[in-house]
Amino acid sequence: MMVNKIVRVKGGPESESLTLSRCLLAVACSGASALTLEILWQRQMFLAFGASAPATTAVLTAIFLGIALGSRISAVLLPRVTQPVRCFALAEAGVGVLGGLVPIVMPFAEQAYVTAAQGLGEDHLLVPFVRFAISVLLLMPSTLCMGATVPFLAAGLPSEARSRLAWIYGVNMLGAVGGSLLTGLSLVRFLGNTWSYVVALALSGTAVILTFSIRTTREDPS
Repeated sequence: MMVNKIVRVKGGPESESLTLSRCLLAVACSGASALTLEILWQRQMFLAFGASAPATTAVLTAIFLGIALGSRISAVLLPRVTQPVRCFALAEAGVGVLGGLVPIVMPFAEQAYVTAAQGLGEDHLLVPFVRFAISVLLLMPSTLCMGATVPFLAAGLPSEARSRLAWIYGVNMLGAVGGSLLTGLSLVRFLGNTWSYVVALALSGTAVILTFSIRTTREDPS
């Protein structure tokens, strides 16, 4: 039975240190991008569908469900993957691109909601559930990619750096906190929604560039 060889980082201690630094910066940017997008989505859902509590519920459901399913999908794919760091880059690109498409697709989602509400009747019991389902489905492609990012990157770390795995998750959370604070307090206020989406895309793009710059080589796990 053929076993896939995992591509791990090339080089000695200095190379390993540089690689870990790049990985930490990449996951910080990834976390910041994810929370920036989450806040922007929530604002857009509120403007589109009204009522902040349902909008928040829909966004949080999409985030947590997407992260859970994305992590599971990455676990299924990892045995077949030879370059997990590259897969992180692709997943992060998906976060930025698919997340950035949300405001473009939103008018179509609004129209679908209006059509469903008119067909069922505005006071129908199912109307809130239709709104919720449309909102979650709109965000799921990007959140699935969010869930796959860190597992792929962690799998690509050299064996010597596995003891630093907690740093990967910790810095990812710090980046998320920074992104939420920056977006909630400054970005939307001074730049508006459109340019805030550009910042989120730039953060995801930075994470992609950082990980694509990591040199790799094949390492036989046996």
